[in-house]
Amino acid sequence: MSDVSGTKTRVAIIGGGPGGIATAFWLTSTRTLRDRFDVTLWTRGWRLGGKGATGRNATQHNRIEEHGLHLWLGFYEDSFRTMRQAFAELGPDAKGIFTSVEQAFSPVYQAAFMQRDGPGDPPSYLPWVITFPQRAGCPGDVPPAPQVIRAILEWLHDHLQQRVMPSVGVNGSDAILTKLEDIAQAPAESLLEAARIVLDLVQELLDIARVTATALPSDLGRTVRRDLMLANLAVSFGFGYIRDIASHDDEGAAHDALNEMEFRQWLASHGAWETSLACAPLQGIYDLAFAYPNGDATDPLNGAMAAGISVQLLVHLLLLYQDAPLWKMSAGMGETVFTPLYDVLQARGVVVNFFHALEDVVPTADGAKIGALQLRRQAVVARPPYQPFVTVKDLRCWPSEPDWTQLVGWEVLKSAGVRFEATEDTTGTSFSLLLDRDFDEVVLAVPPDVLKLVTPKLSERNADWAAMLDNASCIATQAFQLWFSSASAELGFPAQPPPPLTAYREPYATWADMSHLLPREAWPDAVAPRSISYHCGPMVSSAPAAPRVGDGQAKTQAETWLAVSAADLWPGLSHTHGDLNDLIISAYFRANTDPSERYALVLPGSIKFRMAPGARPFANLYLAGDWTRTLVSGGCFEHAVQSGMMAAEAISGAGRRAGGT
Repeated sequence: MSDVSGTKTRVAIIGGGPGGIATAFWLTSTRTLRDRFDVTLWTRGWRLGGKGATGRNATQHNRIEEHGLHLWLGFYEDSFRTMRQAFAELGPDAKGIFTSVEQAFSPVYQAAFMQRDGPGDPPSYLPWVITFPQRAGCPGDVPPAPQVIRAILEWLHDHLQQRVMPSVGVNGSDAILTKLEDIAQAPAESLLEAARIVLDLVQELLDIARVTATALPSDLGRTVRRDLMLANLAVSFGFGYIRDIASHDDEGAAHDALNEMEFRQWLASHGAWETSLACAPLQGIYDLAFAYPNGDATDPLNGAMAAGISVQLLVHLLLLYQDAPLWKMSAGMGETVFTPLYDVLQARGVVVNFFHALEDVVPTADGAKIGALQLRRQAVVARPPYQPFVTVKDLRCWPSEPDWTQLVGWEVLKSAGVRFEATEDTTGTSFSLLLDRDFDEVVLAVPPDVLKLVTPKLSERNADWAAMLDNASCIATQAFQLWFSSASAELGFPAQPPPPLTAYREPYATWADMSHLLPREAWPDAVAPRSISYHCGPMVSSAPAAPRVGDGQAKTQAETWLAVSAADLWPGLSHTHGDLNDLIISAYFRANTDPSERYALVLPGSIKFRMAPGARPFANLYLAGDWTRTLVSGGCFEHAVQSGMMAAEAISGAGRRAGGT
C-alpha cells in the first residue's frame, strides 16, 4: 500500500520465470497501478523464462535449445489472455517479435498415445491417435462454465453410437442410447439421479461388450477394446464426479477432500477396470505431469497425482479448451513468449536486473515482515542496462549463453566456464536489499527447492512455511532434441504430420515432431536438417547434479532409449541405432537437476500444505509459481501465470485479474 506521502509502493520480485513475470505484468497493467507501484524484478543469469527459458546456440547455427518439450494447452485462459494483452499493447508494428497470438501459436487437434497392445509377447507398442473436436472460441476467451455431467453423457452417447456399437452388437443398446440422449437434456434438478441410473446401465453394457470384443478379429478387436476402455473411464469419472463433487454444496471443499486420494485409486473406486487404469491415454496424463515421485517411472503405475486436482485438470483439458486442445509455439518459447513480455515490462518502466542470485531471506526482528533480501551480484554490466537479445531470422531471441563482452572482466568469467543459472555458481559479491530503504513488498517467485535453500530463517519463524516446504515434492526432468537429415514423412510415423505423443517407453515417454521450427533457425543449405524431434521425461535424481554431469547422464539415457525405441516412432528407419546416427545432423541433451529447474509434483496429501499467493505468512511477503495454491493448483505454465495474477491482486487489492479491465 502507498504511504501517506504519496510515494509509490516498492515491490521487489525475485525470480524471472512465468510466475514472477506475470506478477510484474499484471501489477503494472494499468496507468493507475503504475502510479501506485514501483516494480523491480531480480533474476539469476542473463535471460527470463525459468524452466521455460530458451537458448539460441550461436555455434550450432542458432538452433533452438529448450529445457524440454513445451506445448500450451487450450485451457490456458490466463496465459493466452496475458499474451493477447501484451501483443495489443506493443502494437502490430513492433520489431523483432510476433505481434499476435495467431502468429505466435498454431492449433493441434490430434494427440497420440502408445498403447502396448500390439503383436508379440510382451505386446509391442502401437500408436493410439485421438482426434479432438474443434471448439468455439479463441485462446484467452473466458470459456462458459462446464456442464460436466451433461458433457460426459453426450460424449458417451456419441462414442457408443459411432464407435462401439457398430462393431459390438449388444441387446438393449439402442434403448440405452436413447436414455443417454434424453437425460443429457434433463432439467438440472433431476439430472444427477437420472445420470446415476443411466451410467449404471451403460456400465452393464460395457461389461457385456468387453466380453463380446474378445471374439473379434485382432485389429478390430484392438480398436473396440480401446474404445471400451475410454468409455469405462468416462463412466467411472461420471460416477465419481456425481458422488464426490456435484452432490456437495461446496465443490471446492469436495476437491480438497479428494486431494488426499490418488487419482487412479479414485477412478478404481468408481468402477474403472484394471485395463482402463493402465491404458495409454490415462498414462499420458501422468507422463505430461512428470507425476513420478523421485522420478522413478520404471513402472508406469508408479505415477501419483492428487485426485481432486486431477479431476479439475481433466475438466479443463477436455471441456474448457478454446478452439484446440494443444498449441505449438511458432519459435522457441523464449522469443515467442518472454521477449514480448519483457518488451512490455520495459515500456512500463519495470526494472529487470539480470545476474542476481537470491542467497537468503531474513525476517524482521519481530518476525512480522521480511526485513532483508540477501542477493549476490553475479556479474557487473559494463554499460547498463544489459542488452539480452540476439537477432535470428528477424526475431529477437535469448542466447544460450550471456553476451560476455557486456560484462566487466568477461574474459576471466568466460574462461572459468561460469554457469550463472546453476545453484552451484558462487561468483560475484553479496549485498542486501532492506525493508523501507529498497522495498516495501516482496514476491518470492522461485521454486520450492530453491526456497528450501534460502529461507531457513522463515521456516524457523513460521510453522506453516516450514510445513509447506517439507511437503513440496519436486523431481528432476530430462530432455533431448534431434535434428535429422530426413523429413518427418520419410521417418515413417503412421500419422502425418506426427501428432504430439506420450505414454511411451520411459524415461522419454513424451515426444513431438517440431519440424515447423526449422525456418526459425539459421542452418546453411549444405547441412540444413529436414526434421526436428523433441523428447522429455522424468529423471531419477536424489540430489542436484552439476550441470555437465547431469547433461551427460541425460545423453547416456537417451542413447540407450533410442536403441530400443526408435523403431516404434520411426518405422521408416532400418531400425538399427547405427543407421539412426547416420541421419542425425545435430543433437542437444539436457538434465534439469538444479533446484531452480526441478518440476513440482501434485502428490496426494500435499496440496493442503500449499500457500496461496496472497496468504502472507509474513505481512509483506507474497508468492508466485505453479507450486502455490491457485484455482486449480496444478503444475504447469498456466497455473504459474494464474499465481502471478493472484499475487498482483493481493498486492493491489484489485480483482483476480489485477486491473486487467
